[in-house]
Amino acid sequence: MSKTLHPLINEKSVHYEKNKKVAIQEAEKLLTVSEMIGTCKFNVFKYEFRKEFKGTLEADEKKIETYKNYLKELEDMLYLSLGHFLVCDAIKITKREWAYRREELMCEQDLFC
Repeated sequence: MSKTLHPLINEKSVHYEKNKKVAIQEAEKLLTVSEMIGTCKFNVFKYEFRKEFKGTLEADEKKIETYKNYLKELEDMLYLSLGHFLVCDAIKITKREWAYRREELMCEQDLFC
């Protein structure tokens, strides 16, 4: 199975290039699937709640959609009774493969990577 870019990664953001660690990847090592579902639900609520007041309606709507996509992935894991597993372990169990940086996707096609 080939990798796809993680649902929460915005490949256009330059902070992924500057930081050696990716926050969502680190969070997936610390939180269970159930805990991450709660985190995502809160983030969807937060962006919905304040989107009309920030002046970045389009950006917030994109973030809401992004979190909802990731939430769907997590809910699929919960359906498989993986709610008490760390997200990183549930990802392995379900054989879901995500790239956390754009260059990870490119490396799969490059033999010299």
